[in-house]
Amino acid sequence: MLKKLRMDGFQLIRFSRIVFTTILMLLLSSYSHSHGGGLSSYGCHTQASNGSYHCHSGNYSGLAFASQEAFLSHVQSQTGVIIAQVKTPLGDFSIELFEKITPVTVSNFLSYVNSGRYGGVLFHRSVNSFVLQGGGYIFNQSGYTLDSVRTDEPIQNEFNVSNTRGTISMAKLGGNPNSATSQWFINLADNSANLDEQNGGFTVFGKVIGDGMDVVDRIAALQTYTVAGLSDFPLNNYTGGTLVSDNFIEMTITQTDSASTYSRDDYLPYWMDEDEDCINTRHEALIIESRIPVTMSESGCSVLSGEWLDQATNQIFTEPLDLDIDHTVSLAEAHVSGASHWPIERKRAFANDLLNSEVLKVMDDSSNASKSDKDPSEWLPPNENYHCNYVKNWVEVKTLYGLTFDKDEKNAIEKILNTSVEYGARKGVVGIQASTGKEMARFAMGITEGNNCGYSSAGSLYQNTLIDFSISPDKAHLGQAVDILVVAVLGDDIYSISDTAELVPFTGDASSLMPFIRSTVFRENFTFRLVESVFSEPINVSIYIAYRLDSGDLIYSSAPFVVDIK
Repeated sequence: MLKKLRMDGFQLIRFSRIVFTTILMLLLSSYSHSHGGGLSSYGCHTQASNGSYHCHSGNYSGLAFASQEAFLSHVQSQTGVIIAQVKTPLGDFSIELFEKITPVTVSNFLSYVNSGRYGGVLFHRSVNSFVLQGGGYIFNQSGYTLDSVRTDEPIQNEFNVSNTRGTISMAKLGGNPNSATSQWFINLADNSANLDEQNGGFTVFGKVIGDGMDVVDRIAALQTYTVAGLSDFPLNNYTGGTLVSDNFIEMTITQTDSASTYSRDDYLPYWMDEDEDCINTRHEALIIESRIPVTMSESGCSVLSGEWLDQATNQIFTEPLDLDIDHTVSLAEAHVSGASHWPIERKRAFANDLLNSEVLKVMDDSSNASKSDKDPSEWLPPNENYHCNYVKNWVEVKTLYGLTFDKDEKNAIEKILNTSVEYGARKGVVGIQASTGKEMARFAMGITEGNNCGYSSAGSLYQNTLIDFSISPDKAHLGQAVDILVVAVLGDDIYSISDTAELVPFTGDASSLMPFIRSTVFRENFTFRLVESVFSEPINVSIYIAYRLDSGDLIYSSAPFVVDIK
C-alpha cells in the first residue's frame, strides 16, 4: 500500500510549549539519556544509568541495545562468524572473532594465524583477576631461548567494545594507541573501567565462547615466575632447574574453514511450516503475492490457482506449477558471501523468510533455472525495466543479513544503481516497544532523486524527490490491524502527520497522534511513500515512524530519520 504526500503544502503551526508524556519521552530517549563515558570508535557506549548500549555514529548509528552483549549478538548475527581454535596442554577453547566490528584487527590476527607465526606461541603473562596474555614469544627448544614472534607493522586502534570478562584485546605500548602488533590478552575479569579509558581504549576483537573460559581459568591459576626477564610468566609442572617445552603453555591456533562445503539441505531440506497451519513457505508466498484471492485445495494446505505477476519476465501466471519461489540471493550465493558459518537455525530461517518481501519472489521456472546461483554480474532478469528493483532487492537482502559483495558483483550492481552499493538499500534502525523497552521490528528510510535507481543521503532542490519508508514488523504482529504513525520533530515542537497530509500538534495525549495510514494489516514488511515532490525551499526535519497496536502500545523507530533537502 502506498501513500503520497506533498510536504510543500504543509501549514506549519508553531506553538510555545509541549507537555511530553512518557511515550514521547521514549520516542526521544536516544537523544535525552546521560552518557556513561566516551564513545568507542564505532560510535557506541554503555549508558551508566542502566547498562544499556547505544550507538550514535557509524553503521549502527541510532541503535539501542539492552547490553553490550546484545549489541555483539546483533552484529554477529548479520554476518558470517569466524572462529579461531586454540589448542593448549590444559585444554582447547574457541574464539569468536568480531570481523564486522574490528575488521583491521581481525585481519591482523588472522595474518599471524595463517602465516604460522602463532604455531607454538606462548602464554607469557598471567595476572590474577586481570589478564592472560600471549602472542609474543615462542620457546626455541634447540637454544633454550625465548624467540620473539616476527611482527608486522603496527595497526590502527579500533576500540569499539568494552573489556569485559572473556573478551580478547590487543596489547600495545603505553601512550601509543596505534602500536598493537602480535600480542593480545584475554580479560579474566571485567576490566572495562580501566582498559576502556586509557591509551585510546584497548581494542576488543573477539571473545572466548562456549565453556572455553574454564580452560582459560585453569591456565590463569598456574603459578607464575620470572623467565628471561619477563615477570608473571605462567609455567606448568615446574619444580625448578632447567625449563623444558612441557613447562610452557604453548598454543596452536587455527582458523576454521570460512568456505565450508555448501549443502542445500543445510538451508532448505524442505519448505517449512513455521506457524504449523499446514501451509508451507512456498504456498504462503503464493498466497501473499497473488493479485487476487487464491483458490486452496480441499485440505486448505496448498494453493491451486491465483494470479501472479512475475516481475523478472513481466508475465502473468495463473497456475502455481508454472512458478518457482526464487531466493533473490540464492542459497549457494549466500553461503559463499558469509552464511557458511551461520547455525543451521539461521540458515533455515533465511531460506524461509516470509517477513522480508525482498528475500522470496515468484519467478517462472525456466527463468529461475537460468538464474541458478548467479549474481548480478552473471545474470539479470529478462525484463530490463525490473533491473533497478532487482538489484535493490539484492542489496536489501545482503545488507539485512550482513552478506558480502565480491568485486564483479559490486561493479555490476553499482552500474545499475548509478551510485555506490551502500545506497542500494534503505537506511534502517531497530524498533523499540514503548511499553517494555524491548527491541523489535525494523524501520528504514530511502530518499530517491530524479530518475536515479539508487538511494541518496539527501534530496536536492528543484529536482523530483521521493521519500519512502519500510517497516518490518515483529512476527507476533503479523495479521494484526495497526495504525502507521509519522511523527515530525521541528525544533521543540512535535507533530503527527495525518492521512490528509495535515500537521497535527502533539498535545500531550498519546491519542492525539494521528495515523498517517489507518488500520492496515501486516502480511509481510510494509512500504509506503511519505512524499514525492519537487522542493523549492530547503527542508530539514527529523521523522519518527511507528505503528500502533489495538492495545494502544507503540512500536517506534529507535532514532529519527533526518529528511534533508538542500
